[in-house]
Amino acid sequence: MEYKGYIQRAIIQLIFTHMKTKSPLGYTHNNIINASVSFFNVSQFDKEFTTDFTRFINDKEGYKFIKILDNFGILGYILPEVAVLKKVVQNKKYGKTALEHTLLVLKYLEPKGNDILTWATLLHDIGKYNTKTIDKKGRTHFFFHEQESVKLAKNILKRFQFDDKFINLTCNIIKNHMLPLNFQRKGEWSKKALLKFIDVCGMEYGLIIDLAVADKKSSSLNKEYLKPLYRLKEEVNNLNKGKVI
Repeated sequence: MEYKGYIQRAIIQLIFTHMKTKSPLGYTHNNIINASVSFFNVSQFDKEFTTDFTRFINDKEGYKFIKILDNFGILGYILPEVAVLKKVVQNKKYGKTALEHTLLVLKYLEPKGNDILTWATLLHDIGKYNTKTIDKKGRTHFFFHEQESVKLAKNILKRFQFDDKFINLTCNIIKNHMLPLNFQRKGEWSKKALLKFIDVCGMEYGLIIDLAVADKKSSSLNKEYLKPLYRLKEEVNNLNKGKVI
């Protein structure tokens, strides 16, 4: 396992460096990466790999790193639950896959560098593969996908050897990431509803709203479209005595 971990870390470091320096991968580099794909077929990653991988996805271009891993076929070994999202077309009109959507959300996510928020963002829609349905009018639905995402995310985060606290906080964000979007659609909530939102989400409410903002930005960068979500964060902060996550 130790030598596998060394090779795994060396390969993702090579890919990350290639991405950041924009230097082309030579023939030898490509052969090395392709020959090393099988080394990622493990039941658990060591903590050093998890540290490096988390640092890379936290980067401002972390979404590109994930895309390159997918292009080499490595993502299917490291995070098959994420890689399979490229088979899930979310919208027939635009043809965007759930993987493309996830990478856009990761791109627009702010703030950068929060391990819990980044992992929650990467995994927030992984339940869509198992929950996709199409109604009689040809409309696509992913009912309760957030619950399925939580179930899958718990196993993934254990595979990366995160502790229970990290797993619980990350899964709380995933579980509740759709709640702010209800506010965005309605444009307002009562004080009672806002207090319930805080109670349900806990102290991660700010991170949950941050994920929802990035989620909406993946569809539109229109500031008017995003205003309700910014207002939601301001209102819950005020109700929570000005505490900001």
